Amino acid sequence: MTPEQEIANNLPPAAMAFFILFSRFECALKRAKYIQADASAAWDRFGKELGREFFDQVKATGKAKTLLENPPKKQVVANGGLGCV
Repeated sequence: MTPEQEIANNLPPAAMAFFILFSRFECALKRAKYIQADASAAWDRFGKELGREFFDQVKATGKAKTLLENPPKKQVVANGGLGCV
């Protein structure tokens, strides 16, 4: 069994579903030209272009409370290694 198969077999189904969905969003952003020089998806630019009204509407629904109050960190290269900001 490959390491990838081992990981996939041990992940909860919800984690696998999230990974697949997230990957689709990243691919869609890149195909829509939301791509940075390092080939990563330009999430920040996409978010800014959605505009304040969109975020106000999302916040008002209460459906994204965790993401809005405690957003995920961004992985960066710092001091020759990986870090988060």
